[in-house]
Amino acid sequence: MEDEEQRNVLSDNNLRLMRIREQPIHSDESLLVVDQLERGFLRLYEYTGGSIYISEEDAEMIGGTNAVMVAELTVSLRPGKKEVKIDRIFNEFGYELGDLMKNQLLHFADFYGYTIVILDLSKEKPRCA
Repeated sequence: MEDEEQRNVLSDNNLRLMRIREQPIHSDESLLVVDQLERGFLRLYEYTGGSIYISEEDAEMIGGTNAVMVAELTVSLRPGKKEVKIDRIFNEFGYELGDLMKNQLLHFADFYGYTIVILDLSKEKPRCA
């Protein structure tokens, strides 16, 4: 039951908006921000005109336009354990947005009382060619 309650908390758009208002992304870069960490991702797109937040649906519409994704953070959420695992951090060459995304994830974890888990690749077995 606790796992289901956590899923409900993560699906509450009002909490997501409250979290974003507490710590919005500010950057000197011109960014479109798609912050859906509750669903497992944060995407930053470059455009000319200052940082704004857009919905996932709006982000789908900008594909193929003059906006180009320059950074993305994807995570896996484990509501039952209150953990968030970093899956992937992508940052286009020449952009310094990694720290910005990590800070947003730290705030997300703090806001929901989650811990951040980082995958330790050194423990994986080597793959055979």
